[in-house]
Parts: sequence; structure tokens; C-alpha cells
Amino acid sequence: MKIIITNKSNLGKIGDIIDVKSGFGNNYLIKNGLAVKDSVIARQQIKAVLAGKKKVKVDKNLELNKAIGKLKKKAVLNMHANANEIGHLYAAISLDDFIMALKDQLGVITTNLDVKLLTVIKELGKIEAEFSINNIIKKITINIKQLNDSQTD
Repeated sequence: MKIIITNKSNLGKIGDIIDVKSGFGNNYLIKNGLAVKDSVIARQQIKAVLAGKKKVKVDKNLELNKAIGKLKKKAVLNMHANANEIGHLYAAISLDDFIMALKDQLGVITTNLDVKLLTVIKELGKIEAEFSINNIIKKITINIKQLNDSQTD
């Protein structure tokens, strides 16, 4: 029996057409959604799914390249936070605040990107911070200023 693999498995990658015994194909692979019976329609559907996944990957790479292009310049993010008299922040700068500052100040859209702040920021002043964007490590200067009563986040 010929089947088309629909999920990643040790039998092959998605879209591979393999020959298996009918009992294994019907009772395990097809029943558990790991494969479908080989047919012209099934082949077209798998090709469409794979083309969609490829387009999403291309879109993510395009978005990543745009974001990195905006970060190549020596950019400085200005952020405000509450701190005590000696300059220690009451709470570290959060990833959400960092992403919001990237978006608002530099125009970096991070919707489909994996952003992680690698430096813990707990003090006022200029800080050279590291962050990763889709596992590419970048550095940026963040200027943390005291949040006054008249300012809002």
C-alpha cells in the first residue's frame, strides 16, 4: 500500500510517498493522522500545504531581515522606569516593555519573531544590552531614565 506522510516521523518527511504493509498503513499511520492513502488529490493537497509552509518561512525571513536592517544603525532606546534614590529599579525592564520600545522608537515589528532580552536591566543610566531575535544575538544601547509622576508608560 502506498501512503503519503503528513506528519514528521521516522518513516520520512512530510510529503514523502512510501510503501508499507496495508495493516500498518490503515491501522496505525492513517488512523493516527500520520499519513493518507496515496492519490492524485492527496498529492495536490500535500503540495499546497508544503507551499504554504514555505511561504510562511519566507515571510518570517523577510520580517527578520527588515528588523535587523533597522537595528544595524547605532540606535539608542530611551525607556523610563521607577527607581529608588540610588538608581536601582524597583522592577527589572520586562521583555514586553523592551519589545514595545523597539516598536515605538525604531519601528521594529516583532510579531512573528522570537525576541529574548539576554541582559537583566535593573539600574538607571545607559546600558549596553544584548538580546536575541530569532537566535541572532544583537546589542543595543538602552538609556533608562527615572519615571516622573508626569510621565506614563
